[in-house]
Amino acid sequence: MSTKLWAKISSPSFKTKATLLAIAIGILPIVTVGTLNYLQVRNEIQQQVVKDQAKRAASVADRLNQFMFERNGDVQILSSLPVFADSRVAAVTSTQGKNLLLDRFVGAYQAYDSIAVFDITGKLVAQSKGESLTKINHAQRQYFKDAISTGKAVISAPEPSVSTGRISVFLAAPIRDLVTTKIVGVVRTRVPVARLAAVLKDFAAQSENYQALLN
Repeated sequence: MSTKLWAKISSPSFKTKATLLAIAIGILPIVTVGTLNYLQVRNEIQQQVVKDQAKRAASVADRLNQFMFERNGDVQILSSLPVFADSRVAAVTSTQGKNLLLDRFVGAYQAYDSIAVFDITGKLVAQSKGESLTKINHAQRQYFKDAISTGKAVISAPEPSVSTGRISVFLAAPIRDLVTTKIVGVVRTRVPVARLAAVLKDFAAQSENYQALLN
């Protein structure tokens, strides 16, 4: 070996490069394996996050459905109360007494901001405390028409309240005379969409947005 070649190989610069090359060759498999492991773990984490979000979304939907199922039961109970469905009881019960009954229902459940009862023509029979409902003919509201035409309890899509302007969900049920079974009126409850926030308060901390379709 020539003196010049030996001097070049023995130089600090060459030794440093050779050392770095050896290290690089040695750690390259480790880096490759590490990168693959990282990508696999990241993918698994992403999949788990998606699963967790799906579970929470399903929980939100279940909770909302349960809430609306209970509200649907409420309006049917109201429609069958003798004070509204029995003409004899209705005749001897004052409007104030009927209003007081609806006030107590609103206070007990904390889900509604208004409950009202109308006769078959849409004329107000009784209402809970709040803005007057005599300014419009409620027989023209879609929930009123649906309750009469189907003969069943109905739930409206969220829509602005004519009385308050607040987005609300309306539930309505036909009132059938207990003796003749003829439809004699409609009871309507109103749930402001803002009240649903209380139902979902446990999920608000997740800082995530959910959209729910209420069937």
